[in-house]
Amino acid sequence: MSEIRDFFIKTLDDAEGLLSNMLKTKDIYIYEHLKSQELHPQYYSFRWLTLLLSQEFPLPDVLRIWDSVFSDEQRFNFLIKICCSMILIQR
Repeated sequence: MSEIRDFFIKTLDDAEGLLSNMLKTKDIYIYEHLKSQELHPQYYSFRWLTLLLSQEFPLPDVLRIWDSVFSDEQRFNFLIKICCSMILIQR
């Protein structure tokens, strides 16, 4: 965890772009729809990323997500994948 301390905010600066790019590759229709509505990722993903999805799920699910996120060396990529999945599921 110490390796992310100094880069946490810097990582979040790019996170919305990563989420947008991932969404574009996974489902161009929903990407274009959100773009046409001028609903930028920073509007809906900021809370997801800063609070690590703790407000979106019940505690047992949050603990399972955190366990997976913190055990993965590419933890922020995994978090972006979860966020993208949340959008795709709502489609």
